[in-house]
Amino acid sequence: NTTANKARRQFGWTEDQKSFILGDSEYMGNRKIVNHPSSATQQFFPAFMPKGSLEGWKEMIDFYNRDGLEMHQFVVCSSFGAPLMEFMPNISAAGLHLFNKESGLGKTTAMLAGCTIWGNPKALVLGAKDTKNFHMNRAEIYKNLPLWLDEVTNSEPKQLSDWAYELTGSDGLQRGRMGGSSNAERVRGQPWAFLSVSTGNTSVIERISLFKEMPKAEAQRILEYRVERYNFKNAIETDKFNEDITNNYGFAGPVFMQYVMQNRK
Repeated sequence: NTTANKARRQFGWTEDQKSFILGDSEYMGNRKIVNHPSSATQQFFPAFMPKGSLEGWKEMIDFYNRDGLEMHQFVVCSSFGAPLMEFMPNISAAGLHLFNKESGLGKTTAMLAGCTIWGNPKALVLGAKDTKNFHMNRAEIYKNLPLWLDEVTNSEPKQLSDWAYELTGSDGLQRGRMGGSSNAERVRGQPWAFLSVSTGNTSVIERISLFKEMPKAEAQRILEYRVERYNFKNAIETDKFNEDITNNYGFAGPVFMQYVMQNRK
């Protein structure tokens, strides 16, 4: 007797960019409605529940507002820029890889800080133990949200090559696969369009060169940056920032997307 609720299988933009799906909410330019759970998305709903406050998040992210932290600023801004890739014709994704063999340079922290725009960084960032197929499945679900990958250079060189091609392929789709329990093709979602940030202790291109001699195509798909050390005044400052990252998230993304929809031109 009633119209069925539409349960979407992906986050990000809906048809013709009419609204933006984030967790259990669907945002329009000046309002939001309930986004009903689907089997693909319901497990992620808690990750997008805000924590802390928008003012607390602003104060926290202002930590990067200083000379010498331009790379960290770039990573945070790429998180805002990811949904805008939907408006780039014939480009599904672009990847930024941050690397250095030293630890404690803030590579992962910058990525976590960028993640706080949308939700809980500990729940949304993918780790070193996750497989390439797991990465691509998450890319499909995120759709227009940034994809964060930590310590990807622990993967095999051939796997990294396949990842670079599939992530930035022009179609923005996972490889076609058969369903696990039936003789039928797995249903794929709408193409993704986003920005991705990854970290590692070595260059992705250097790792791929162990598998193929001249990885030119991969080098055109993944932008790499060797992270340099920045000397903070004291450890108390950085410890507080790391704590604030886990206590303030999920506020800026909805505000930003509603601004985009109200000021699309």
